[in-house]
Amino acid sequence: MTEKKKKNLFSLFIMIVSLSAFVLALLVLVCYAAGALREFTDDVQLFFLRLLAFLGFFLVLVSLCGMIHNGYRLAREGGFRFLPGMGGYLVLGILGIFLAVLASFVLVISGGNA
Repeated sequence: MTEKKKKNLFSLFIMIVSLSAFVLALLVLVCYAAGALREFTDDVQLFFLRLLAFLGFFLVLVSLCGMIHNGYRLAREGGFRFLPGMGGYLVLGILGIFLAVLASFVLVISGGNA
């Protein structure tokens, strides 16, 4: 009984971390866009881009961890109730890759990686 609760708490932890990283990445993206409109300094804009790239890669890693955990639970416990969770982690991972590549691309174009 307690082993099953630990697995559920770990699943909940992975889900909360991945959703928090996604929301934080979107918040940083909005701050970057607002900074472009409000003409923030270049250092602040580069900080937002670096933070967005980091959060994108972190989101990919957490989503990969969640997919592996759900795959393990699918193989161990059977049933297909873990497939929607794996799909959600896949979508979050793809969005994380997109955000990280976008931020890295803008960083390189703007010369902030020099």
